[in-house]
Amino acid sequence: MTIGITKKRVATLLAAGAVAATLIGVTPAHADSLCTVTENTWVRSSPWGSVLYTIPKGGSFRAYWWTSSGWAYGHGRGRADGYAPGWQLKNCH
Repeated sequence: MTIGITKKRVATLLAAGAVAATLIGVTPAHADSLCTVTENTWVRSSPWGSVLYTIPKGGSFRAYWWTSSGWAYGHGRGRADGYAPGWQLKNCH
């Protein structure tokens, strides 16, 4: 009987660990940051999705959160939310 309970606890812990790993992948240390765009940057509907608009070099992007693949989700000044490549953002604070 204790073997069944132990296996169940192990399975529960593994499932909880998988959920935590997923959340860590999309929630960065600098969530909700204001960043400077390093070059003309397309804001997209999804990572590598259709282009919504362009933020010019030196413009700003408000990042709400980041994906594990390096994309930032947020918006340009007064524009719709979308994804910008995190490698084109700097000085996020």
